[in-house]
Amino acid sequence: RQDLLAQDAAVLKKLILILLAALMTAIAFVPSAARSESSDLLAFTVVRDGKSVLALYDPRSGISVPVPYALDVFRFSFGMDGHLAFTSWLETNKQENMYVLDTKDGPNSLMNITQHLECDCSPASWSPDGKYMALAGYTTSGEDIYVWDGKTATNVSPTDVVGEHVHYNPIMTAWSFDGRLAFTVDDPNGNDFSEVYLWDGKTTRNVSRNAKGEDWGPTW
Repeated sequence: RQDLLAQDAAVLKKLILILLAALMTAIAFVPSAARSESSDLLAFTVVRDGKSVLALYDPRSGISVPVPYALDVFRFSFGMDGHLAFTSWLETNKQENMYVLDTKDGPNSLMNITQHLECDCSPASWSPDGKYMALAGYTTSGEDIYVWDGKTATNVSPTDVVGEHVHYNPIMTAWSFDGRLAFTVDDPNGNDFSEVYLWDGKTTRNVSRNAKGEDWGPTW
């Protein structure tokens, strides 16, 4: 009976993760209470010819417009202050590029920040004040997690996680209002274990301390 309950719990967790991933990838809404009325927009992906195209919908005008260069989007994140970050594959340079768009200022504010990052990264989440963005960085040995401050990306990965493949779940990141970042780290050896870590702006530490447990989903 205990084995069946454990299996059911594992299946339920995986289903929840799949649903959360679909939600975060397909749609991101920035509430008008947190932003000015002029920047109350809805971002979502539209699949065309097998590629995910990113679009912005204005609920006041009822018009959707495509986001420049967002023609084959892998992942995107919409910040509370109106900054939109996304990764998009470009045929011109045969690589994924990361862009940041200030939706309040329009297409002219679009920046390609790929060359400023020392990692093969994709956006995970913005801090509430829009000053920082958590990034999932990919390496040959696994993954790292970075914090971008608008100029540079700092590796905030914990140093006590050792294994064949370190994996950070991008949808399991949570920013506090004072700029601390909590995130989930999956077991690097492929087991169904995970732990919650906290970066306080200077150091990263394990806050769940449950090596053989399934700790995930931090929320402030």
